[in-house]
Amino acid sequence: MSIDLELRAARTGTTHEGFKVHVRLRNRGSEPVEAPNLFDTSAALNFELFLVTARKLRNMNGMTGQAMLVGARPDGRQMIEELAAGEAWERTIDLAPFHYPLPAGNLVLRATYEYEPAQLRLFSELIRVVVTNPALESIRFQYENCMLDSLTAILHTVRAGKPGWILRQYNYGSPLAAWYSEPILENEPAETAMCSTAAFAWAETFDPMFERWVVWTVGDRVKARRHVSGKASGEVRQAEIPAGCRLLPWCNHERGGGLLLYFEADGRFECRRMEADGLPLAFGCATAGKVSAAGADEESVHLLMEQRGLAYQRLSFTGETLAETRLFRSRLPLHSCRIEPLTGRIKALFRERPRGGSLEAFGASLRSGETSHTAIDRLPLHRPLTELSFDVDGLGRLHLLAATDEGKLYYLGPQRGAALVASGEDRYFPEIVAPRSVYLGYFDSRLGYRFSQFKRGRRGSKLVPFEEPL
Repeated sequence: MSIDLELRAARTGTTHEGFKVHVRLRNRGSEPVEAPNLFDTSAALNFELFLVTARKLRNMNGMTGQAMLVGARPDGRQMIEELAAGEAWERTIDLAPFHYPLPAGNLVLRATYEYEPAQLRLFSELIRVVVTNPALESIRFQYENCMLDSLTAILHTVRAGKPGWILRQYNYGSPLAAWYSEPILENEPAETAMCSTAAFAWAETFDPMFERWVVWTVGDRVKARRHVSGKASGEVRQAEIPAGCRLLPWCNHERGGGLLLYFEADGRFECRRMEADGLPLAFGCATAGKVSAAGADEESVHLLMEQRGLAYQRLSFTGETLAETRLFRSRLPLHSCRIEPLTGRIKALFRERPRGGSLEAFGASLRSGETSHTAIDRLPLHRPLTELSFDVDGLGRLHLLAATDEGKLYYLGPQRGAALVASGEDRYFPEIVAPRSVYLGYFDSRLGYRFSQFKRGRRGSKLVPFEEPL
């Protein structure tokens, strides 16, 4: 039996985007062979990552991808097909769903293929790869509730003085590996960028979960293009931003493909549809406070406003007020808030300025009417905060990820005390996700931007999975 395994890959990459490889399995023998195909999600096809010193860093395969993408028990069943004599299977594979993005450094990559019933144990040639970690300027997260909850990130990077943008999508319940991590806007100048979230829940296919619009601005113009799994699809739409209007950093795509953009001007809120030939007004109305979050479902637009606390307003697509209420009162300024129209979840954090020692967190469900409130008179960090992210879990408990002016990053949860997570960075761009388990996202100058699960009772590092910097 003569079976060859060939691996081709680029010689350079970055920590921010997925690394693509091309695999070719060829049967040079005279008899067919039954074996797992290249779309198999077991560990038959595996990618090994080494340092140039031969120290092994990790395995990447379908089983590691299952464990990091969905959090359920991995399914080891194999997809067996017949590889005919003289034929070959070929596939280009993005390694992003299999594990974290590759760490920065001089690395060696190898593919292996094992299937005991056919007595196959194959190894490709070694490929040297140099991975860099371009500076991260900003990162913006969007929460999606179409079919499955997901978390989409737009990373703004600078490499050799040239700005770049990366679109990355995670599973919200287990944001370890990414479904994809693709460069976008490569030939488009952009000053700001955001992605749309669905204004509908779909029950027939998972396809809409990976479809969204990327919206960006250049001077006084706004542009948009549809993306599928991080890749551009269709033509660019563009229009001038209406005079006197400020584009708000939230947008929604509709079931029929329409795109809703939101603007604010002199205390007036406007919802506009971005068409191929302009920005026609859907409706406009006065608001009782500064709009702090906005989003739509199929029937209405939902607003959160800072108004000595937090106020809520629901509007029809003709501008009629359908509901209006004061959700929460606080003497502290609003730090950040989020509304998820499709689930009715609201989360908000109020923070003392400028040192940020006192906090109040509020969570609510518009459907059940349940609310939660947590007040902290003084954070036990004893240093000024420079960055702060929060989440409120399903039990109404507050979780914080906070960076101080000493360059240290701490996790503070329902249990007492602050746990040191990282140190030594000027900026972490922290993001905490705690629907059930706790996941901490932050930038590391050696490993890139990644999430890890936090387990306080674990021996050694509290982060799982944990990978030592090179």
